Amino acid sequence: HDDAMVFIQVMRHFCSFVFGSHLAGENPDLQKLISLSSPIYRLELAMVGRLFAQAPALYADIIFDNKDSVAMLTEFSLKFNQALALVENSDKEKFIQQFTKVSSWFGDYAKQSLIDSKQFLLKADDGRTLIENC
Repeated sequence: HDDAMVFIQVMRHFCSFVFGSHLAGENPDLQKLISLSSPIYRLELAMVGRLFAQAPALYADIIFDNKDSVAMLTEFSLKFNQALALVENSDKEKFIQQFTKVSSWFGDYAKQSLIDSKQFLLKADDGRTLIENC
């Protein structure tokens, strides 16, 4: 269970925490970001915002209490920095190669995710929240 939760909860919540912390530190106009975002990105912003509307101790427990958190987040940090180096070096070819490799790993699930995410957006959208600002 903990082995799976480090991927399902720890990484997702930690990434949302860091993204939210970065947004707060940079202080962009949040309403402008929301209004300029497509529905899928507004949903992503909503997921990050949702995290910060909840009890911080809950997320601290999830992240800090998993025995694999530090190792997994350290490995993730290495992958992030490797990807950043591709951008810093303007190595689009290697980025595309890596993208293709990851796409291959996801296999049919990637294609199904594209279909499913469209359905999620339709279900999540009540005609006001996700489309009104487009």
